[in-house]
Amino acid sequence: MFNAPEGDLLMTGKTLKSLERNVLIPMQSYIPITYSLHTKQAQMLNKRVHLEGANDKQSESKIRGMTIAGHYGDEVTLWPETYFVQSLARMSVAGSRFLGTTNPDSPYHWLKTDWIDADKGMVTQKLTIDDNIHLAPVFVNALKREYTGLFYKRYILGQWVVAEGAVYDMFDDKIHVVSELPRMKRYFVGVDYGTNNPTVFILIGQSMDNKFYICREYYHDGGNSRQKTDAEYVKDLKGFLPKQYENVVIDPSAKSFIVACQRAGIKHIRQADNAVLDGIRSVGSLLHNNLLFCHKSCTNTIREFQSYSWDIKAQEKGEDKPMKENDHALDGTRYAFHTNYRFWKGILDHKAQTIDRLEGARL
Repeated sequence: MFNAPEGDLLMTGKTLKSLERNVLIPMQSYIPITYSLHTKQAQMLNKRVHLEGANDKQSESKIRGMTIAGHYGDEVTLWPETYFVQSLARMSVAGSRFLGTTNPDSPYHWLKTDWIDADKGMVTQKLTIDDNIHLAPVFVNALKREYTGLFYKRYILGQWVVAEGAVYDMFDDKIHVVSELPRMKRYFVGVDYGTNNPTVFILIGQSMDNKFYICREYYHDGGNSRQKTDAEYVKDLKGFLPKQYENVVIDPSAKSFIVACQRAGIKHIRQADNAVLDGIRSVGSLLHNNLLFCHKSCTNTIREFQSYSWDIKAQEKGEDKPMKENDHALDGTRYAFHTNYRFWKGILDHKAQTIDRLEGARL
């Protein structure tokens, strides 16, 4: 901002709310800022700054015709390339520059292949979590223990690596499959609803010592046997639920089934947070820290944990996607844990802090 030529500036995030959360609010600790997401403008250091979100391919139309003297971008790999290219074309003021930050993604991502590796004058600097002197060591160590596999390589080590092989490569049936269940202090349920695909209910219990167990599964494959009606699935779900439970988390696309459950008087229905990669990271963190186990009777869930894999063809397009097979029980599990983040995140943080204290005492 201090060095930008005269003219308006632009700041972009995936959404306006993420731009506010990631950039605008933290910046208020350092310089005077006034902004409005409604008008999509900010004032800082005597500069007018336009605010935009780049959440889909149509976003580039928002900045057509704009003339800007500089552009700051947050989480650039989450943008469509069309918006990025359009923003460069808008910087027609002499001396204007684009500054962007992002986590690494697939090595086939357009930002990596078409810009960083293409020698188009882009200067890059790699920083890891250990370079941030403002983060408490306890917090850094907690994140290092939370992330695993693909997410550890990208978000902790800062590597542009491909998602390949097993999604849950940390799952070990000798560790994570149990023959007995302890006493539980709460239950919650994840539901993956299918028509031609299986419909699955996953009952998850939280034990008195704050570990989580997949206690029971319901698995009906309408593709290989008679497809049931919503009313039949509702009846089966009622018989599946324990007497006391926190909530039933259902795939938000299963609108007819959600309505049928509500009309049948099933309480505490929640629509799932269906962020696939974030949900996979949540379940993987619990497995990695030995906080999630599966009863041996849940044979379909165990089979899926052992066979759920990344889609190699999607990777070639720069997309991180699991294969759409062997995923129905795991989708229900992912919905339940990622939507009920509050049940386990504090436990994971506390475990990391306890390990830090023990390691410090040994040193």
